[in-house]
Amino acid sequence: MQQLPRSTKLKKHPRGETEVGATAVAFSSFDPRLFILGTEGGFPLKCSLAAGEAALTRMPSSVPLRAPAQLTFSPHGGPIYAVSCSPFHRNLFLSAGTDGHVHLYSMLQAPPLTSLQLSLKYLFAVRWSPVRPLVFAAASGEGDVQLFDLQKSSQKPTVLIKQTQDESPVYCLEFNSQQTQLLAAGDAQGTVKVWQLSTEFTEQGPREAEDLDRLAAEVAT
Repeated sequence: MQQLPRSTKLKKHPRGETEVGATAVAFSSFDPRLFILGTEGGFPLKCSLAAGEAALTRMPSSVPLRAPAQLTFSPHGGPIYAVSCSPFHRNLFLSAGTDGHVHLYSMLQAPPLTSLQLSLKYLFAVRWSPVRPLVFAAASGEGDVQLFDLQKSSQKPTVLIKQTQDESPVYCLEFNSQQTQLLAAGDAQGTVKVWQLSTEFTEQGPREAEDLDRLAAEVAT
């Protein structure tokens, strides 16, 4: 708690201890010690397993508690439900939450590079593609799965898949890293649907990695 800005809105425990509810976690593909934590307060935290600083707490614990936070990012308008680290760039990650927005962050600074409003309801999941550096997918509370190609548009989805006809929420999704044309999504009806993606979402463009590097460089300036 001692690492967070004093302006951060936090929940008070009945016994007086201040809490931060952890809602999502994603590890870096480049540094096994580094992870992004999503919180109920809407702010992502960059954290490290290598942290040596002791956490200030009055609650008893059978193991030493460490304070892992290294950077607090600018918050969403509500709790975060999903975070996803880029498998192609060490400094980029996505977050999504109850405000219906996806934020693209650099790990080098607090404000997001861009914020996309994808839903008037909650967003429950966001995932980077394992094969396309500029492609990600998001699952919404309005029953759809949205596929984004940032090489084509930074504001509008390239494809919108209607998962549920009654607009009940889509809660989770995952790309298949082995059969890269497959994307699975699970919804409130208890159904998992497996979608087959076209080659535009599975074949990397000739300058796509360079475009991602350029995007990350813009964040850092």
